Amino acid sequence: MHACLQRVLADHVAAQLRRVPRERVAPAVVPDELLAEHIAEAFLRVLTWWVQHGATRSPHQADAVFLALARPVLAARLRTP
Repeated sequence: MHACLQRVLADHVAAQLRRVPRERVAPAVVPDELLAEHIAEAFLRVLTWWVQHGATRSPHQADAVFLALARPVLAARLRTP
């Protein structure tokens, strides 16, 4: 089930990346498909970690952990307007 969920999330992230205007996209070292898989896996890792540790942090805090992992990678790929 993890692999199926990861694929659905990666496909969604990849679709969102394709919607970004090209002028906002920095030259790619990492292909979009791999970037999407990385973001999806990071999300699932944080979710799994959160549950396995008894959900002692709030969902907002768990989201902050995910964003701390995902933002630098996305910022390297996307130019700010």
